[in-house]
Amino acid sequence: MTQAEEKTRILLVDDEEDIRIVLSIALSSSGYDVLSAKDGDEAIRIFAKTHPPIVLTDIKMPGMIDGIELLQRIKRENPDAEVVMITGHGDMDLAIQSLKNEATDFITKPINVDALKASLKRVEEKILMKKQLREYTQRLETMIFEKMELRDRLSSLGLMIGSISHGMKGLLTNLDAGIYLLDSGISRKHPDRLKEGLETVRQTVDRIKKLVLDVLFYAKERE
Repeated sequence: MTQAEEKTRILLVDDEEDIRIVLSIALSSSGYDVLSAKDGDEAIRIFAKTHPPIVLTDIKMPGMIDGIELLQRIKRENPDAEVVMITGHGDMDLAIQSLKNEATDFITKPINVDALKASLKRVEEKILMKKQLREYTQRLETMIFEKMELRDRLSSLGLMIGSISHGMKGLLTNLDAGIYLLDSGISRKHPDRLKEGLETVRQTVDRIKKLVLDVLFYAKERE
């Protein structure tokens, strides 16, 4: 982790002050922003205020809230938080129980700093993968929505074109009839046919104008 990168915040929870001091120094020197708590009650308060993405907690602590209870409460408040448990050599049953409660990993005492750093590196990789998966899912949902919207528009456009095509056929037939009446009235000097032809052409042109305006209105509504 370089200085140019944003520091990852870690909440360190342990009732032994010496362990908190040593681990805080080691984690800070590795580029982490370290918050510390001496017990589960204090950890809950700090977590609620700061929402760190990673919690490193001892599994056995005095008080009403031990490591397992703290893990459960953190997961209820933020299921995406990653919790690494610190266990003793004789606490394997508790370690397995913590994994069943969705702990990300566990390390054993005495703590090997290199092993801790390796564990935290895996945790950060998991956080990054989850973030990338969320972003990919959001992009996929957006693409699906846009394609569905485009499909609906094309479907509506297809229906409209079909309706226009059908309407235009009728209008062109009426226009042909009007022109025929005009030709017939002119050639035969028949004023009634001439009048009827003019009226047919006028009505047909009005209907064509209305159809064009409807199409323009539809296109504007879809912009």
